[in-house]
Amino acid sequence: MTFTIPVEGQFTTDPETGNPVQVTVPYQVEAWLQGNNSVKPEPGSNPNTVVLQGYSVKPRVLSSEIIYKQSEAIAVYIDPLTGNQHQGKFTLKPKFDSNRPRVAKALARAIGTEIEGTFEWS
Repeated sequence: MTFTIPVEGQFTTDPETGNPVQVTVPYQVEAWLQGNNSVKPEPGSNPNTVVLQGYSVKPRVLSSEIIYKQSEAIAVYIDPLTGNQHQGKFTLKPKFDSNRPRVAKALARAIGTEIEGTFEWS
């Protein structure tokens, strides 16, 4: 998955509006994710959407720039049943673990940051 994260203190000018825009850089994440069968699709929802959850593999501890807000990434999903690859958008569900930040960080260092979100392809 490739997210974009802001570069602290660096801005550029939007050529159309002239407004300052924060500079961003790509942030690559490899993850082990599996489908969440407990989530049933809503009637009329996109059939090319799957809810996934798992852990980041590389890097194990993800940047707070993406885990504490709803972030989107360009991603490739390989269907475990068919082996087909789908390119699309992964929307990361934000994590709020303020109750046990030390435990969450220690766990992330050992097995990876917990990830949950939706993958949508066309």
